[in-house]
Amino acid sequence: MEDGSLAQGGIGTRFRDPRYAPRRLEVERRGDGTLVLTNPTAYDDRFQTANAALDHWAAVAPARSWLAERAGQGWRRVGFGEARPADVAALTREFGVSARLTFSNSLLRAEHLSDRKCNALCARFEHNGAAPGGAIVHSDLLLEYLRERYPGLYFVSSTTKVLTAFDRLEAELNRPEFRFVVPDFRLNRAFDRLFALPDNLKAKVEFLCNECCWFDCPDRRACYENISRKNLGEDCADHACVS
Repeated sequence: MEDGSLAQGGIGTRFRDPRYAPRRLEVERRGDGTLVLTNPTAYDDRFQTANAALDHWAAVAPARSWLAERAGQGWRRVGFGEARPADVAALTREFGVSARLTFSNSLLRAEHLSDRKCNALCARFEHNGAAPGGAIVHSDLLLEYLRERYPGLYFVSSTTKVLTAFDRLEAELNRPEFRFVVPDFRLNRAFDRLFALPDNLKAKVEFLCNECCWFDCPDRRACYENISRKNLGEDCADHACVS
């Protein structure tokens, strides 16, 4: 299938090769019996942030599908060049979907609060139909700013806080400024303590269910901080994941 087509019932269907990198494997065998598996392919450094990739494809291939959903016998599609905030707001308003802005950078400083685009998004989604808009936040500095400037938003405590101790999770759940709290996924299985929460706190727990990290990874906080630095435009090395 080198041509990227799959024949079914005599009809050729095109599909995109989903591989992000060549399948290569190097095995390092250490004296203590540890096996270290790595793909030696160098990282592609064209895009330092997710937004940079979106901006690139909006300019290069604006009609290419970015999001799609079933609609009857066909599809509703949004291209890279069509994902304007007004269009997204209209779509979520039409279907009564609560849009959430992800502002989970853990290293924000006061000078970042005046970001023009982010403030414009808050203003647009603060009052957007029957389903209110929300913001996922890490920084208490940002939380207080948003509460004062955009009181129509609701707030979600981000999993990037890495709340691995249940007592810390419970304290976060008791903060009235948060409608929902996302614990570190390692607490997803703390069934006894989760079931023992009072109903008003149970209703505030949201789970991260598609985690891609090793369950016992000790470096999640450092990884999130590295992403935060890059999104702030700092010149820093990539986080070296040892998990």
